[in-house]
Amino acid sequence: MFLRLIMMPAGAPDPAVSSIKAALANIQNSTEYRDEAMKGMRFVPSYISDSRSEKRFLEVLEPPPAIRSFLRAYIEKGKQASTMGR
Repeated sequence: MFLRLIMMPAGAPDPAVSSIKAALANIQNSTEYRDEAMKGMRFVPSYISDSRSEKRFLEVLEPPPAIRSFLRAYIEKGKQASTMGR
């Protein structure tokens, strides 16, 4: 999977966000877009902008505190183990 992101700044006005989402949904139906994508990239990227996918993506970007703590400790142990062998 090749992920492309389109991000809006925090606090972007709802009409602007809705406009981008609508444009992404509409571009999927464009023959010109598909043809140009196939010429330039040899595949046609698809864009998902539904609320379920957006919620999931935000959860991945901002994991719960317990997960962040676990990852920090795991990384620190790895650093310590790598310096012990020197």
